[in-house]
Amino acid sequence: MTNNTERFFTQICDELIAMNALTQRERESYQIPVNNGQIVPDLTEKGVDPDALATAISKVITNMVLITANDLQGEVVQFETGTDAFLLINNDIVCFVNPFKTELMKRVVAMRKKEEISYTRFGIVSYGAVVSGQFAAAETSNKHEVFINEETEKARAEQIITKFIDRAIEWHASDIHISAGIHRGDVRVRVDGRMRPLDTFEMELYERVTNTLFEMANMQPNRTSANDGSIQWRTSTNKEVELRLAEVPTKVNGKRQPKFTLRILSSGKGVMQLDHIGLARRDRELIRRCGRKPKGIFLVTGPTGSGKSSSLLSVLQDIRKDNPDRAYYTLEHPVETEMEGLYQIEVDDSGDLTFSTALRSLMRLDPDVVLVGEIRDEESASRAITLALTGHLVFGTLHTNDSQGAISRLQDLGIESSYLSEVLIGASAQRLVRKVCQHCSTVHGYDELASEFMSAPWIDESFTFRKAKPGGCDKCGKTGYRDRQIIHEIFVSDEETREMILRRETGVAIRRDQSVRGVFNTLWEDAFRVIGEGVTTFEEASVCLDVDDLQTVIKHKAQIFTGLGLANREKTGTTVRLSSKGADVAPFAVMNK
Repeated sequence: MTNNTERFFTQICDELIAMNALTQRERESYQIPVNNGQIVPDLTEKGVDPDALATAISKVITNMVLITANDLQGEVVQFETGTDAFLLINNDIVCFVNPFKTELMKRVVAMRKKEEISYTRFGIVSYGAVVSGQFAAAETSNKHEVFINEETEKARAEQIITKFIDRAIEWHASDIHISAGIHRGDVRVRVDGRMRPLDTFEMELYERVTNTLFEMANMQPNRTSANDGSIQWRTSTNKEVELRLAEVPTKVNGKRQPKFTLRILSSGKGVMQLDHIGLARRDRELIRRCGRKPKGIFLVTGPTGSGKSSSLLSVLQDIRKDNPDRAYYTLEHPVETEMEGLYQIEVDDSGDLTFSTALRSLMRLDPDVVLVGEIRDEESASRAITLALTGHLVFGTLHTNDSQGAISRLQDLGIESSYLSEVLIGASAQRLVRKVCQHCSTVHGYDELASEFMSAPWIDESFTFRKAKPGGCDKCGKTGYRDRQIIHEIFVSDEETREMILRRETGVAIRRDQSVRGVFNTLWEDAFRVIGEGVTTFEEASVCLDVDDLQTVIKHKAQIFTGLGLANREKTGTTVRLSSKGADVAPFAVMNK
């Protein structure tokens, strides 16, 4: 390796970073090539956008002109393939994909001496332009054949796929979306719950890219119905992941085009301990109390992607640690994390083994504890309740807005109130909010609170909070946020709640009763805890939670203070907990940490 190699490589990477075609983290992970000729192949293999790479090289080698597809007019002759390719345009400009390879330069000079070619200038052309045939419409010489064939296109498609999958995994994305645009193929990823652009590629290669994905996943292309498949993937850093593919035909420019979503399942991803998933201490202890019950059902609610199944796996892991003599079964779609000591059953609603059929067979499998990945219909709800009634401890998930909504949802699914009152241990709801970047965010005080937040009775003048920096920094990928944190609410059924269920009172009424009695803290109250700890922001919480709900929470909590003559404590950071045994006043921070 020479000093020139390091200098050229560094300058090119700096230009790529300036164009947002390369991140600083990616740059730091790259090794300096062994010689000048390896700079372009190495960066191309890493998945750097070929057009951006050609632009960066032209800024470093200023005596070479950058040739784009629009410039490829007239007579165009291609010599060689891949990164060794060079073009002769109108017997005037010789364009290189890799101008650092001295062997190619010597060959071009020798060809001119033999009068095989004639040129006056040197230029740089994108590898993408070469392999995609962007100059195919130009008039070509009879002396040489332009070498754009199926194998070259396939290699380019595989390179595109490798680039966006490896980069998505590096960004800790949960999903990759590949779709056809009007002019280019589009790749976006979901990072920390939000969609972000990742890459684009030539529309001419879209069919080749999607056909390669079909082939890799052993799927048959079908323009009229949806498809599912999977790919076992090994990254350039030797990390193994499973990709679950879902494909559906979409219409773009009057033509059906496949749209792919790839869910990234990391084989090395473990289940976090219950103490480490971000729950308040009070909530952790309530969940552990529920897990010690010999029978009944506990439900976790929330929207898709809010981490319900992951939280329940953490709960099961915690329960099993103290109770290894139980038989634990899970019904999941899919099994994302394999755990020791659990019998994990992967169900598939498109096949014979659905949630309902698996629940039907569980009674014969001698379970003690069962996790139902999703209770979605009358049959799965009925069988989950039957398991709980017959002496089993059941955990399940539901799609409802809040924890008390689980009661109304099960009643809507035909569960008798008498059965529900008997077996319901409790329910929780959760959301995932993005963590504010600790490197670029700023700290603010109580006097800068928005009016809708300042009225919360559990906040005092010592309250501080963080704000995200617009545009973020390199540490957070220019977003102001990095990773996610759970916010959570939980109730445990007590005598009053069971009586309200028997009377078929609504989840809204039960929620209000529990809140006013002080036995229940809402999602918004937990959000204030996390905000006060400097983990997330009001802006982020307001995206996940309804600000109108906050005013309802404040109203209910104010009734507690007023009823106990504690109006003077409204700004002392004190909250009140009521039970059938009387009032219990405790610092909010103590209750929730």
